[in-house]
Amino acid sequence: MKIRMTLENLEKAMSSISAIIADKMAQEEVKNLILWVKEGKVKFVGANYYITNINNIDCELEQEEGSGESFISLRAKDINDIMATFKGLKKTKVEYVDFIIGENNAIMEIKEVPIDDKDEFAAKLNQVSKFKITRPRMKPILEKQIKEIDTTVEGTPIVCADLRLYIDALLPTIAKETRENVNHMLFGEDYIYTVLSTYVAIMKNELPKEQKSVISDFKLQNTIVNFLKGFMGNLETISIHKHKFETGKVVLTIIKDDAIAVISCADLQRTFDIKGYMELPQNKIAVDKLYLLDVLKRMNLSVEAAFVEVDLDGTEGNGYTPTMKVTSKNMTQEIPLRKAKGTGKYNFSMRAELLSSMVFGQTNLDENVFFSLDIKDNSVILACSDNTNIWATRMNGLAITKGNFDWH
Repeated sequence: MKIRMTLENLEKAMSSISAIIADKMAQEEVKNLILWVKEGKVKFVGANYYITNINNIDCELEQEEGSGESFISLRAKDINDIMATFKGLKKTKVEYVDFIIGENNAIMEIKEVPIDDKDEFAAKLNQVSKFKITRPRMKPILEKQIKEIDTTVEGTPIVCADLRLYIDALLPTIAKETRENVNHMLFGEDYIYTVLSTYVAIMKNELPKEQKSVISDFKLQNTIVNFLKGFMGNLETISIHKHKFETGKVVLTIIKDDAIAVISCADLQRTFDIKGYMELPQNKIAVDKLYLLDVLKRMNLSVEAAFVEVDLDGTEGNGYTPTMKVTSKNMTQEIPLRKAKGTGKYNFSMRAELLSSMVFGQTNLDENVFFSLDIKDNSVILACSDNTNIWATRMNGLAITKGNFDWH
């Protein structure tokens, strides 16, 4: 069997499954490109035990007459490593790529032709490079998983920009998490949120009613959310079909013009109750978000957490003006307040990267950020939000601490 395509189309296929291959949670044995040959056509597939991504890529197929359906598994790393050596060619360009599939082996052939056919050695630059590709055994469970996919299913149109708003804001809060209990994005009917060990980040699910009926009552691991983000790319719309099982399993089928992805996940039957995190304290300050983020960069100079002091009562010396200050061993700086209301003094310590995450530093939804504060059970409650009223983060149980640094 021989399958021929352009290098650009192979790169497109490998890019489409890159998030599956890069998934740290997936086993090495499933990090492969799967060629699904059926009825004279080839589909390029990436699959692990919870994501299947099927891509229609232009290619030519040569096989023996009467050949039936087959699955060829090729080690993705081998293909990517080989393609990388054909980047930035100076004298030649790639005309085509062939996969030559034997009974137990696979060869990748790459045909080069000269860029300048007037070069005196042009004829000698017509070369074919051959590479052996590792051909792992196709997992029966993955073969069954792929065969069961209904490629004709129709879904509900979803505006990608609407869904991206939530992904871009919430994914960074869990992007580095590997612990199963805190590495999910939860899609509820009323709220889309993440629950970390340190704080809860909540956004109102303001998707249109028809879209909300699909984008609700399931949770996705951070690696799956990352895959979904890449699958959408810069598209304006995709279609999603949701099927719920009595067992609590949810299957999402996501369709775009040249590809289909199927995601297996769980519903929200057994999830963290966020009701206690919905109300925000009434003592508030407002600061310039971009200026705050600049200050947080300076806080990072200290390997230890910095101390945050918010004084809503003020002192006689400053005319009882509310203040906010960050202090560490390396730096100290007051942060100007745009607004303030309420009373009390609040002292706590926090790392800069955590505070940046809590104020949705990765988004540009509003120019201000609000800090809402209270003290309960001898600890500080800290919540963050802005004028959009779309999102909020809240951390309970911050220890009351005050930095004791001599800056005189």
